[in-house]
Amino acid sequence: MEIFAGVLLMLAGYLVGLYVRRRAFYRRNEAGVEEFDSFGKSIASGLFEGVLKILSVALIFFGVLAIFAGAVASM
Repeated sequence: MEIFAGVLLMLAGYLVGLYVRRRAFYRRNEAGVEEFDSFGKSIASGLFEGVLKILSVALIFFGVLAIFAGAVASM
């Protein structure tokens, strides 16, 4: 069961990271520079995406730990 939960956590972490990178990709113009409607939106977006990146790394980390725990428990 831990292995399944670990895979789900890793998948969720990957999808969150993919969402963050997709948002940044669609904000870029032809020159590769990110564009925002206002300074406040750029700050909010950076903060929001920073939190999501940390969440993504944490989900992947705990997924690996859960897979390891499941593998050790099944020995």
